[in-house]
Amino acid sequence: MDYEEEFLPRNCSYLDFIPDDINLTGLTCPEGFFEGKPEINIVGNIINYLFYSITFVVGLCGNTLVIYVVTRFSKMQTVTNMYILNLALADEVFLFGIPFLITTYTTGYWPFGNIMCKFYMVTTSLNQFTSSLFLTIMSADRYIAVCHPINSPKYRTPLISRLVSLTAWSISALMIVPIFMYASAAKVVGGGANCNVFFPDQSYLAGHTIFTLYSFALSFGVPFTLIFIFYTLVILKLRSSWSKISFKREEKVSQKSN
Repeated sequence: MDYEEEFLPRNCSYLDFIPDDINLTGLTCPEGFFEGKPEINIVGNIINYLFYSITFVVGLCGNTLVIYVVTRFSKMQTVTNMYILNLALADEVFLFGIPFLITTYTTGYWPFGNIMCKFYMVTTSLNQFTSSLFLTIMSADRYIAVCHPINSPKYRTPLISRLVSLTAWSISALMIVPIFMYASAAKVVGGGANCNVFFPDQSYLAGHTIFTLYSFALSFGVPFTLIFIFYTLVILKLRSSWSKISFKREEKVSQKSN
């Protein structure tokens, strides 16, 4: 990778890690900067450990229960519940990465090597993209059920829900191809490594910006826009239906009074 020295602040204010091939000539880092990070407050550490641990245990138990109930009982295998099942599966994929996150937070660097770095980044990103896709699919499903109640049974079938779910997982897998290709463990300033995505022929800051925009657009921007559109249409439909019902009630009341 060809990292451009001009992208690095001269005072090292942002520098948490450096790849092996980066040129540090001319950097005016404070004394002791390369000797490691200062110790983090013990109370803050304990709070973070508790938060991650509780999230892991509660999330694992809750999502596993959802998966068991939906797969075990055929009556629970409705169209909506199938999407919830896939959402739970995506969340469990993320939960398996929390122990890696806790260890990295404890040690201050990534100790698991390059292969596990790819695995962690892929599973985390897969959850990120897949969860957004299924939330979008669920909003579209609500739109079809509410705004097109007559034709909705044709599209809201178990078979179609399985095909849609398979398509969503496939799209998510395509989205994480760049992450699988360029995720790696880079050398940390104080020793060890940092697991992140490093695009070729880009400075760290430029690559970080590209990765941030890519993730934001596909996992938040586009899904949020579609979800907003679907639920806006649902609200408009419900308001229209409520207005018609209110008008009919008023007509009935006026006819009785007459």
